[in-house]
Amino acid sequence: MQNINPIPNANGPGPSPGHKKATATIDSPAKNMRSSIACVRCRRSKVKCVNTGPNTTCRACEASNRECTYPQPVASGAPRASGGSGGATMSIGSVAGAGSGGLGGAGGAERVEAPKKAKPKKPTSSANAAATAASMNTPSSWKECLGAPVLTQAVWQLIFDAFQLHHSPVLPFLHPPTFLNRLRASTANPGSSSGNSPPPEKPHSPLLLLGMLTLTGRHIAPLVSHHAPALATPTAVSEFYASALKYRLKNEDDDSLLVPSLDKVQALVMLSIHEWGQTRKSEAYMWLGLAIRMTGALGLSWVDADDAPATAPYSPQPESDDPLPFKRRKLDNGTSASAKAATAYTVEKEIRRRTFWAVFVLDRSLSSGRYFPSGIPSADADRVQLPSDERGFMFGADTKTGFLNSDSLLHPGRSDESHEIGAGERILAHVVKAMELWGHIQSWTETVDSAPPSSRNSEYARLSAALDAFVESLPHQLEYSENTLQVHFSTRSSSSYAVLHIALFLCRITLERKCLPNIPFHSPHPLGPVEPTKPISSEEERFYSDSAERYLASARDLVTLVSSLQEWNSRIESPFIILALERAARSGLYVYNFPWMDIRGYMTGVSRIHGAEPMGSGEETRKAVEFIQSLKPRWAVAGESFAGLVNMQTCVAEQLGEFIRNDDNGSALEERTRLVKPNQDERTRLFSLLAPPTPKAGPIPVPSSSQGRGPSSEVDTLLLAANQEPVVASGSERWMAVNTPIPAAVVQPQAPPPTVVLKTEEGGSLDALAGFAAQQGKIGNGQEYNSRDRDVEMGEAGIKKEESSTKSGEERRWIDNGVKPSGNWGAVSALES
Repeated sequence: MQNINPIPNANGPGPSPGHKKATATIDSPAKNMRSSIACVRCRRSKVKCVNTGPNTTCRACEASNRECTYPQPVASGAPRASGGSGGATMSIGSVAGAGSGGLGGAGGAERVEAPKKAKPKKPTSSANAAATAASMNTPSSWKECLGAPVLTQAVWQLIFDAFQLHHSPVLPFLHPPTFLNRLRASTANPGSSSGNSPPPEKPHSPLLLLGMLTLTGRHIAPLVSHHAPALATPTAVSEFYASALKYRLKNEDDDSLLVPSLDKVQALVMLSIHEWGQTRKSEAYMWLGLAIRMTGALGLSWVDADDAPATAPYSPQPESDDPLPFKRRKLDNGTSASAKAATAYTVEKEIRRRTFWAVFVLDRSLSSGRYFPSGIPSADADRVQLPSDERGFMFGADTKTGFLNSDSLLHPGRSDESHEIGAGERILAHVVKAMELWGHIQSWTETVDSAPPSSRNSEYARLSAALDAFVESLPHQLEYSENTLQVHFSTRSSSSYAVLHIALFLCRITLERKCLPNIPFHSPHPLGPVEPTKPISSEEERFYSDSAERYLASARDLVTLVSSLQEWNSRIESPFIILALERAARSGLYVYNFPWMDIRGYMTGVSRIHGAEPMGSGEETRKAVEFIQSLKPRWAVAGESFAGLVNMQTCVAEQLGEFIRNDDNGSALEERTRLVKPNQDERTRLFSLLAPPTPKAGPIPVPSSSQGRGPSSEVDTLLLAANQEPVVASGSERWMAVNTPIPAAVVQPQAPPPTVVLKTEEGGSLDALAGFAAQQGKIGNGQEYNSRDRDVEMGEAGIKKEESSTKSGEERRWIDNGVKPSGNWGAVSALES
């Protein structure tokens, strides 16, 4: 076998055209060389390819007397075609014959090696994570977010399930079979369907998908982990998709933001709920207003009217009034095309109807009368048929339901035969009616009623009667009870059932709250919204007592319902649920601060009636606060609600403390508090949850001395400490304004300060130092120094003088912290809110 010389330089003379193919033999100088590229045969066999470079015959091909070919070089990032797949290969003979100069000639082809793949980069540091988070909120990221590899069909199924759990009662426009079929069509490979399968559904609108991601991204663990650490919280994930939705709404390729479409209305409603949950109610109201205008342009409020126009200006409804404009022919499964077209038409009509009701429900939830007036008149809503039952919607059955008829709903004595309840009216129809009541009650709270609540001619009496009539008209399968809730859990309709009754409980809480005073300083029990200066009639007294019981019973039932949902892993998380829980928590805080207002123990767990069992466990308020606190990572409005509860507790405590200290009737309130003792264990847990954070004390600056002593002088340090207000131990906080005994806390012994003897004028700074050192020495010798000892030393006049000068100082620290030391709670214990 002939040895060959190494391949000459490209600038040198090349071998003759008849030169043999270069080979690598045992005696070759390059016998230990391994090329950076393997031939097709060795690559296919997955064996080591020993050659002297590209386009040379390797040892294996020479031994088997086969042609040695190499794969065609490709550009960086492009897939390399293997020999086994019939990809393009390059023969050394073909390269050599490309020019008369051979491999190294001037006219020959240069040797080209395949580009090496770049090594994967190491994970970025925390400094680069911030840059990654900033790069996420860019138009390019918003455009490509729907094509992320994490959005697999399994993840989309999780998104759909989360949407159905948390938002389907108020956004019921998703038809599960249609949605899932279109989802499979958008994720399936083209051409993978068999010939017997029906034609694929059209893909979903990107606006609809982004709206679902905006609402449910915070609940989907794969999405949250995929975007970490760039988007560190679940709320940030939903904010990212909301930004993508806003960008696509404003930069739509096909049409502009102001061109109405059904999917655009649905996306705007979902975006409005997200903005509400992020404490941007004004933005939510604006997006909702745009959706309301689009419902009018699409003619959604005329979908069931007898005098409806044949086709709205922007309606996707077919031009013909005939719902069956297709040829009748048999399909493979025995269903005629006309029957299928009729089902599709019914489903499409119900989707349009439910889209209108979704806008209506959100409008009633957000509107409050003065600054956020309602955008949909009740007369427009009365023309639309109420949503059908879920089974009929799933199968496309053309069921008949009733209409809203808001006038009859608000005035139960009136009736209208043209608006009777239909056979297909189920939970969602009642949810719509409950939201109509809630919208009117919420607007009423911002008005001033000319008549007292106990009057039959008051607006309160009219709304309360309408609410009672609606609750009594509910069918037995929708009445609130523990057994009925279990049935709805088994039928997977618990979300709609829960939203229905949460809305009704919220209506009752909001109504009855106006029958109670803000702070009942003088009322021994419920006596009306304004504490009377003279005795009231027994009838009025009974009315206000019953009103307080309805108020507290509704708050208890609301928290119990939410707790049952949590036990069954079906709890609902939405801004409306957070609003309802906040109202219930405020009810509990109210009676924990004024326990004599909860006579039967609905929220405090202690009955004031001798021998009667309490109507509640006393845990409801704490559970509501904990539930709101658990939602803070996913909903910003939960953090705002929690902060509002903390502020309420602090504000009520300050007012009660001032009343007990300064008012002539403070002793009477103190005595009432001693007699009415709430559940102290639950009270302690509740107030510790709502304790405001205590700011950390910074280092005490040591001033430089004018007498030449340095800043580290012990005398200066002690002088500074003597002039500071003494810090009281946690066990002896100065809430002694009502003279309640507290066991003194034992202070750790301290070494006495060094003795410094300096001459100075009487009453100077060293006198203050001497008094401070004497006190420190007393404590340092192991003696207890509590507030009672201090009161004895100061005398009665000194105590009164100090109390009048420090009304907003240390003596209210227990109010700010919300935590009471152990011992006799006394009068102030009921005021710790």
